[in-house]
Amino acid sequence: MIDFVVISAIILALIYVITVVFANYARAQLGQKYAEFALLHSEAIKELNKINSEYSFSQVKVGYLREKYDNEHNYENISPKDYLTYQLIYKKKEILPEIKNAESNKRLYSVYEKRVKNISLGKFDIDKMPSDIGKIEEILKKVSIILIKKPELSREIMLSKAEEKAFWALVKRPITDYYIEVILCQTQINGNVIRKKSNVFYPDEIREIIERLGNKRGDYYLDDGIWQAICRVERGRVSNKMRFAIYKRDNNRCRKCGRLGVYKDLEIDHIFPISKGGKSEFDNLQTLCHKCNSLKSNTIERGAALPKYMSKDDLSGELCPNCGAPLRIVHGRYGDFYGCTNYPSCRFTKQK
Repeated sequence: MIDFVVISAIILALIYVITVVFANYARAQLGQKYAEFALLHSEAIKELNKINSEYSFSQVKVGYLREKYDNEHNYENISPKDYLTYQLIYKKKEILPEIKNAESNKRLYSVYEKRVKNISLGKFDIDKMPSDIGKIEEILKKVSIILIKKPELSREIMLSKAEEKAFWALVKRPITDYYIEVILCQTQINGNVIRKKSNVFYPDEIREIIERLGNKRGDYYLDDGIWQAICRVERGRVSNKMRFAIYKRDNNRCRKCGRLGVYKDLEIDHIFPISKGGKSEFDNLQTLCHKCNSLKSNTIERGAALPKYMSKDDLSGELCPNCGAPLRIVHGRYGDFYGCTNYPSCRFTKQK
């Protein structure tokens, strides 16, 4: 007798589970049928499709800039705005069109949005529902009774929800507000992130920075705030990993006086200083002791090899007769001429 009760309970439980699974499947099928019906017969969706065909929005890719620093001093010293300023030197030509497209989208979208909001939902071009939808509805009513549940929602409510969902899925949502997010991370030398800081910049501030970047003479930016930001980021590109690699390459010796130093006395020097257009690239960096680095300051030493990344198109191929630094093309108010790359320490010039 006990075995019969247990078996009966197991069978009833299995029937209940199968019924629940079948009911969920039927509900999903009914929802899909309602959505298909709405797409085909909703007057609102037809009107929306017509409006959509009249409006074309530009694709806009918002900006994300991310940098990692394994040196705590670099991380503390460089702000997200500094990093954005440095990147805008190279990226402004691709960012300005994105800003323009976003602003164009915003103007166009305000008109589009008003027209979309004036569309009324709930009207269909036919009243009769397809027979397959009716069959599923009848099945669900019977299943609800078996599961001792409340009857399913009415057709009008279900259809209204399906139409509303399909309608808003078709509404265009272009990017109308451009921004650039800058994220700076401090990491261990193995790359694991310790902490981070970030800021978001919008078109007005981006344009202001670009305008200030335009105030320059040669490679030197006359706006001191801009110039200091660029210098901080350029120096910050010398990571601890790069620093130790350069020490190892130079055998932990000062390349000027040959002194064998400990890490606290050794420093990384830019052969072509940042103020002369030098970059924090491996072949433009050398090991110097503190004394030699202080004496060298921001000058280019006689016979210094031109870094591989520097374009020879801007150089004359000649050396300054006064200090031995390369001569470069300067675009002056009254025409081009050759000037010493050690300017302002050396003011030698030569007609082109």
